[in-house]
Amino acid sequence: SRHTLPHFRTELSSQRPNSRPCSPPGPRAGSSSAMLDLGMLMYGGLVVLVLWRGLCFYRCCGLWLSFLNYTSLLYGLLAGMLVYCLNGFYAAAKSDLEQAYVLEHPEANPWTIEWLKPFVMLTPIAVIVTLILAWFQTDAHVFEIHKGVSDVKHDRAVQIIALPAVFGVMALASMVPILELVTGQIDQEMINAPFGVDIRDKLQRRFEAMKFSMDASSAVLLSTGNNVTADVLPVWEDVKRLALWRYETCFYVADLFEAWALYQFGMLVLGLIK
Repeated sequence: SRHTLPHFRTELSSQRPNSRPCSPPGPRAGSSSAMLDLGMLMYGGLVVLVLWRGLCFYRCCGLWLSFLNYTSLLYGLLAGMLVYCLNGFYAAAKSDLEQAYVLEHPEANPWTIEWLKPFVMLTPIAVIVTLILAWFQTDAHVFEIHKGVSDVKHDRAVQIIALPAVFGVMALASMVPILELVTGQIDQEMINAPFGVDIRDKLQRRFEAMKFSMDASSAVLLSTGNNVTADVLPVWEDVKRLALWRYETCFYVADLFEAWALYQFGMLVLGLIK
């Protein structure tokens, strides 16, 4: 059966001694939709763009690719991902933290810091500005490539300029699963189905869940002596692990593009020195 995080923590807190009763909000509208794995989506997009760049370097059969060159497609992909991130980011950021946990641990509520929430809510503006500025600078170099002036050097500059935009979008994408995790808007099925389809074999997943459930529940019972429901903590730990995996994947992809941009920068500098 499907469980939401507020339900997990409500059951867990009800088993703890001296815990205060909590009545967290029910599932929010839209919380059952699939959450795209933006890190893997960006990685796949970059692979496709590399192949497209090798096949059609701004021109295809002698025709100039105004909107179908790999640079325009890259910024189109970034813009689409940014819109998706903004939707999920603000939907989660404006929600209250999961009440069952905050009532027991008031110190775990970061929104008690007055300046933190406005700062977090305004952070995506920096990503938007970065993407716009990168596009305008890129367009100037693409114009020079269209004129046939130092195609390779301008193309290297284009890839270097794209680094802040890619890294900014990936950094924002990494925060979406974390915010959805702490606000209770994510469940196990959402994060296991990155494109709306469970990509893992159901039997294998069930076996792994049962094994993890037995190990984790045994550890909790031995360490606390409380009668914790066997499927509460293990499922929460599994969801948290997968959310953190999404978080790290976004930065892995950003680091990969950073390494490529640094390589292009080195080649550009060496070319100018020669």
